[in-house]
Amino acid sequence: NEWWDLCAGPHVESTGHIDKNAVMLESVAGAYWRGDESNAMLQRIYGTAWENEEQLKAYLYLKEEAKRRDHRRLGQELDLFSIQ
Repeated sequence: NEWWDLCAGPHVESTGHIDKNAVMLESVAGAYWRGDESNAMLQRIYGTAWENEEQLKAYLYLKEEAKRRDHRRLGQELDLFSIQ
């Protein structure tokens, strides 16, 4: 059993160095190893961590702004096109 770290980093030496108010779990999802249902299901965990809470809030604000300006949502609301 080898461990391969696929994340280039940067990393912190300990989670004790991370501001607990600057971390957010964004979503979780299951995925089969190599996309094959006969393989074991893996758990994907998506999250984000920042130096401080203000940076996290700024990131979340920009992410929400991007959602509001998404051409797919706007196009449907303005009846410019429809996605099927």
